[in-house]
Amino acid sequence: MAGDSVAATAAPNATSAKTIDVPKLRATEPAFALISVSDVNLPAGSGVLVVYRRNSPPDPVTGRSVRQEVHRYEIYGANRTVVLDLFGAVGADNVDPYTKMSQSLRLS
Repeated sequence: MAGDSVAATAAPNATSAKTIDVPKLRATEPAFALISVSDVNLPAGSGVLVVYRRNSPPDPVTGRSVRQEVHRYEIYGANRTVVLDLFGAVGADNVDPYTKMSQSLRLS
């Protein structure tokens, strides 16, 4: 899990994510593959969910990378957009934990 927060004046949405965030991710994430972009409403606020796949950084011992699926939530509240990246190996059943974590996010 990783997160970040930036000042904002409006909630991100699927359109803004496709035109701004997805190109940035495509340029910075190794072997980026977009799965979906959708608007979301969470208890913390509204925003967007970008689901994509990437290669992990190489393991320091083996030098091997694994394929990861990332659920990137960008949620607006309290004049900030919080980015919450939840990720694990492709094929792992993380739907319930990701739902619980995203639903528990609170902004103040």
